[in-house]
Amino acid sequence: MAFQVQIQTSDRFRRLTGASDALLRGATSLGAKRAAESWVDDTQDWIAGGKSFTPRTGQLEQSIGWRPTNRGAEVFANAETAPYVEYGTRAHVIRPRPGRQALRFPFGGGFLIRRSVQHPGTKPKPFFFADREARLARALQEARIGILDRLEGRQ
Repeated sequence: MAFQVQIQTSDRFRRLTGASDALLRGATSLGAKRAAESWVDDTQDWIAGGKSFTPRTGQLEQSIGWRPTNRGAEVFANAETAPYVEYGTRAHVIRPRPGRQALRFPFGGGFLIRRSVQHPGTKPKPFFFADREARLARALQEARIGILDRLEGRQ
């Protein structure tokens, strides 16, 4: 699960700032980085604040991050379970993996063996795209600050 952060400048913006192409590329790159960091921080705070799922192993939270790209940044949650938590699941049958004959679950000091089980599904517990409008507003503000910092030589 991922999305791209890209910032493009208009010809009008280029004329108004009088900045070189290299400076504008650096400014938009810094703006994208700051926007991505803001989104990741807000996502982690959302989870830590108990507004989504209850962390168990820490794997999902640790899979949330960002990386630079040629045109900006990519924000991701790359745990295998991320889309299932974000969007929920419908009721479905769970069967053994290929090459196995049965499922085995710990139960009452022993194990419960079944050929298949009916899973009732799970409700969505949004964390990655939750509170989207507020996160987007903060990310845009961070991007603006990053762009201005670079254009004014503060970073």
